[in-house]
Amino acid sequence: MGKIVKVVATVAAIAAAIPTGGTSLLALGLGVSSLAAAAIAVGLSVGASLLNKPDAPKNSPEALDRLRANLDPRTPRKTAVGITALATDIRDEEFTDDQTYFHRFIVCASHKVESIDEIWFDDKRVWTSSGGVEGEASGYLTVATRLEGSSANAINISSRMGSTRRYTGLAYVHLRYKLTGNSKKAESPYAQGITTRITIRGKGAEFYDPRLDSTVDGGSGSHRADDQSTWDWDDDACRNPALALLFYLLGYRITNPSTSEELLAVGKGIPADRIDLESFAIAANICDEEIGKVGGGTEPRYRCDGVWSEGDDPTTVIDMLKATMNADLDDVGGKLRLTVFHDDLVDVAAEFDDGDILDGFEWQAVPPLDQTYNVVQGAYTDPSNESLYQQVDYPLQEKDSPDGIDRIETFNLPMVQSAGQAQRLAAMRLERQTFGGTFSAEFQATAWKVQKNSVVKLSFAQTAFVEKLFRVAEMEIRQDGVVPLTLVEENAAIYTPPSLAAAIAPVASTPYDRSKDPLVQVILASEQNLIATSSQPGLTVTATDTAITISDHFRQYTDLTVAVTGDTLDEDVDTNPIAAETRYYLYYDDPDRAGGAVTWYATESFNEAQTKASTPGRHFAGYITTDVLGGGGTGGGGAVPPGSGGVNPPEYEP
Repeated sequence: MGKIVKVVATVAAIAAAIPTGGTSLLALGLGVSSLAAAAIAVGLSVGASLLNKPDAPKNSPEALDRLRANLDPRTPRKTAVGITALATDIRDEEFTDDQTYFHRFIVCASHKVESIDEIWFDDKRVWTSSGGVEGEASGYLTVATRLEGSSANAINISSRMGSTRRYTGLAYVHLRYKLTGNSKKAESPYAQGITTRITIRGKGAEFYDPRLDSTVDGGSGSHRADDQSTWDWDDDACRNPALALLFYLLGYRITNPSTSEELLAVGKGIPADRIDLESFAIAANICDEEIGKVGGGTEPRYRCDGVWSEGDDPTTVIDMLKATMNADLDDVGGKLRLTVFHDDLVDVAAEFDDGDILDGFEWQAVPPLDQTYNVVQGAYTDPSNESLYQQVDYPLQEKDSPDGIDRIETFNLPMVQSAGQAQRLAAMRLERQTFGGTFSAEFQATAWKVQKNSVVKLSFAQTAFVEKLFRVAEMEIRQDGVVPLTLVEENAAIYTPPSLAAAIAPVASTPYDRSKDPLVQVILASEQNLIATSSQPGLTVTATDTAITISDHFRQYTDLTVAVTGDTLDEDVDTNPIAAETRYYLYYDDPDRAGGAVTWYATESFNEAQTKASTPGRHFAGYITTDVLGGGGTGGGGAVPPGSGGVNPPEYEP
């Protein structure tokens, strides 16, 4: 027995390597035979088991790293799943056209993605797939997207691009920034700097779904685990954490364009026949079950959205995904099996009593106090436009402490984008510890009928158990027929959904206002001054009792002169008919100082006609008082005094 225990400890310490071939996943690379591996353990967990009071799972740093674009050509490949912020790995940068343009190539995933939908710089959306460039980026930003790079769709911006930067098999974005202004008075929003706070929102990898595979028990459809061309996108299925974990285990391959060889790009590349596909189908169905959500209505029980890296330890990725669905991944008979813990307590696999236990036993009803916690708190990912995929706290789950001292467990869920799902997972973690009794003993061969994670009942006189519910947390099958079992207490309360609290409401930040930039203000002030000090050679203004006529003329600034086309107005700026015996002030808006066929307006408000901070492109032309009703016409003047750009004419009567 001592030898067996020692070997089990060794296997448990290194099982996370996840070998990719051989008869048994545990036997490979561990220096033991398949038979010995089977004798050592049945259903050994890959990564931490939620039944054994694990530490909170480690998480990929990519959940935060993706929110800040970084130039690192040697960064590990990234996987993006669900509907989320994709990776932002800058792979190349270059200037062209005498530094008029700056180019960035940003890889969003090292596999094909379903869509790239929006791009945000800092807290402003600058591009959508449906509407193109918007806001202050208009005229200064060009966006091209590739859902799956190839030689046929390579973007060639210079002699070294296109032929050497094809990004084969990768999803990426090409951003072209114009660094110079589009006119004399304009400045590019990217002239002084380009942000690296970039959010690229999209839909990630296409998944294989064993429920749509007719070769899998219970499946129906054309999906095949070994044929990526049969995988496709579904807004629900491709956010299912069971299928996301299956995608990681199967891996994704890119075709070498030179040799046509299929090369593993992301994931582990485990053959499909080494995976219990039916267990993943069952787990996916549990994840799809509808459950109440914050604010009313329902949502799927478990969803996952996010990014991880090939540089992450496999156990980090696996534990992170398991945590999103309260699951366990283990090796049973040489196949990886997924179990999502849920209220299946009526499905009792075996009932044991005193006669099934061979030797001594150990019963720990309550864990030591210093190994417990009464508060579970942490963060989830908020996908709102205000938070843009930053991690924010979900409402904590707590119970009274036995000694009045709060002991806190931090349980972060970066792959979860629902505050309700985060609360439910945290509550189950807390309740699992509440019912944390552990029973260990050696059982007869009658225990062969159970598997790891099976629900059992135990009646045992020495502890006064009467059909007490347990779940198999650990088991061994020895060649002598003895089956050591570790059972963990079970209770329906573990799976009872908690009362959900509303998440912390995100508060929109104050966006950067370029108009307050000192350089922009200097430019605007200069333009206002040029307009305000301009003159109008050739301008005449006449009026009847119903209309005002403005002649063609020139607008002369200190740096240029432009021709301006006149007009006849029979309505004022508010579309009221021109009235008799009324003073009107005339103006047009021309911020580019281009002249030509401008749109003229007449107003009775002197201030409305003036060039000022709120109307920097406004050109005051003059004023006139219309004739008496039925009169023969009157004459007016231009800006008074000449060259002033316009002052209040009551002070300078003609």
